[in-house]
Amino acid sequence: MSADNAEAKASPQAGDTVIRVVIIDDHPVFRTGVRSILDRNPDVEIVGEAGTCSTAITTVGRLQPDIILLDLSLPDCNGLDLTQEIERVSKKSRIVVLSMKTRAETARRAFALGVRGYVTKDSAASHLYKAIMAVMQGQEYVSEDLAPDVHNHDSHEAPLEYGYGLLTAREQEVFRLLAEGKSSKQIAGRLEITAKTADSHRSNIYRKLQIADPMELVRLAARMNVIEPDRW
Repeated sequence: MSADNAEAKASPQAGDTVIRVVIIDDHPVFRTGVRSILDRNPDVEIVGEAGTCSTAITTVGRLQPDIILLDLSLPDCNGLDLTQEIERVSKKSRIVVLSMKTRAETARRAFALGVRGYVTKDSAASHLYKAIMAVMQGQEYVSEDLAPDVHNHDSHEAPLEYGYGLLTAREQEVFRLLAEGKSSKQIAGRLEITAKTADSHRSNIYRKLQIADPMELVRLAARMNVIEPDRW
């Protein structure tokens, strides 16, 4: 069984009542721990695992799970970026983030991208199954250690005050990748565009947001909650 993409064959007797789950996390030991938590519940079945974004897309596209447990810190991409790819290959799948990131801003960004649940890894043992059941019933779920900060957010407090809304959707993607330290070549590869196009987006971002240099871009991205402040 591969460390990056271990799959369990779904039981033919599972039927529609069993919730089919895929775990996306780059730590095999943690994936094993999640299995041990969920294996106690006969109405949940782990049908697949992935340890990278590339294997995750293939696994999710093939298995079409009901629930995806998604870590945000993956070796080959940002987990939040992966949410859009997941929606493309498996529209019925609902995402529950399972992450060490405990900042409310990160959770709010995840929900804005269509994530349905957010559970911190420290609270996984007591919240994971409840989160899955809530999400399957059409609800959103946030673990208790984050819920007050996530829900007590002023909906008008957004990156728009810094000019983020001036950027196109593609420019926002490029902006986030630039803030994470990616080069034009790396951005081009990630977004499947040319390096020249990536440079053009970069120039537009600098002009629209009146940014002078890369350090100012990173500071602005942190104020916008586009990246974690502790990354710069």
